[in-house]
Amino acid sequence: MVYQQGRVGVREQDGRLEIHELESGDVIAAHALHLGKGHTTRNENHYRDHRQKEADLEQAIVRCLGEPLGRLLCARLRETMPRQYKDQLRGARQLLESEAELDLALIGDWVTRERLTAGGLKERLAAARLAKARGRDGDSDTPAGSRHVAPRPYSVRPTWPLQRPAGGDPWGRLS
Repeated sequence: MVYQQGRVGVREQDGRLEIHELESGDVIAAHALHLGKGHTTRNENHYRDHRQKEADLEQAIVRCLGEPLGRLLCARLRETMPRQYKDQLRGARQLLESEAELDLALIGDWVTRERLTAGGLKERLAAARLAKARGRDGDSDTPAGSRHVAPRPYSVRPTWPLQRPAGGDPWGRLS
C-alpha cells in the first residue's frame, strides 16, 4: 500500500472528494460527498494492512497443519487462485479449524495435485468424513468388518497360445 501512512492532498470537485498525490497531483481516489450536517463517512478498508491479514491467515493454517504442510497448502492456494488468495485462505482456515480430526497424510496428497481451492478442500474433507463414517479404513478401500477376500494375483501364464499352431486353428482349437 503505497499511500498508507503517507501524506496526500484532498480537494472537492464536482460534489466529490478527490484524494491526490502531493508531488504529481495524480488522483488516487474519489468519494462522493455527503452534504448532510454532521455525517462522517469512513472507509475502514483504508486503515487495514492487507498483507498483515494474509500473514495471520497463513499462520492459522500452519497452526492447523504444521509447518511444511501448511506452507504447501498456502502455496497451492496462491498458485491456483492468485487474485482470490485471501478469500481462499479464509475459507481453508475456517474449514480446517472446524474439522474435528484432520488426516494430514490425505491432505498432503491433495496438496500435491495440480489445482486445489478452498471449495475443493471442502469437498474432499466431506468425502473423507463420509468414508470414515462408513467404516472405510484409511489404508484400503474395503469397508471395515466386511468379508472381502483379497483377489489372487494374476497368473503370468497366458490362457491361450501365443503362437499359431502349424496347420491348425488360430485359436488352438482342434478341427
